[in-house]
Amino acid sequence: MEQGITLKRVKAGICLAAMAFALFMTAACSDSASKEEPTVDLGAVMTGIGDLASGEDMLDLTEEELLSFYGIEADEYVQFAAKINVSGVSADEIVFIEAADENTAQSVKDKLETRYQAKLNETKNYFPEEYEKIQSSQVRQNGNFISMVVSDNAEEINAAYDAAFA
Repeated sequence: MEQGITLKRVKAGICLAAMAFALFMTAACSDSASKEEPTVDLGAVMTGIGDLASGEDMLDLTEEELLSFYGIEADEYVQFAAKINVSGVSADEIVFIEAADENTAQSVKDKLETRYQAKLNETKNYFPEEYEKIQSSQVRQNGNFISMVVSDNAEEINAAYDAAFA
């Protein structure tokens, strides 16, 4: 009889250990999920900045135009939202991109930096006011999210963009 009780205790101990392990694994998985990069709908952010990014000369970019203007391929990003002023006299550009992964994020940032430098060079001698606007802007990175905001409203647009991650 004593042997039966001992066997029951061993089985109970094994069951408890298995349940503790399962609980530990569940907690570990949920903790790692909470550390994942935030999911932000960049189209919704662009819509949310509304009048700050609007104007009759501001047009939404397509995938083909993203490739043409910035050299960013479709497999380099998960999502993007971008507007550019097509008037020829304003340097305004608003670009939000979620890169496919952290390695690609650096490549995307480099490509936006190249565009940023080209805009500086284009305006330096011909459009001093636009040159100053570009100089006060920057390419920014938050994990796999990269942005470039060149606008008179850059401070407000960046604040709205940053708020989407909070």
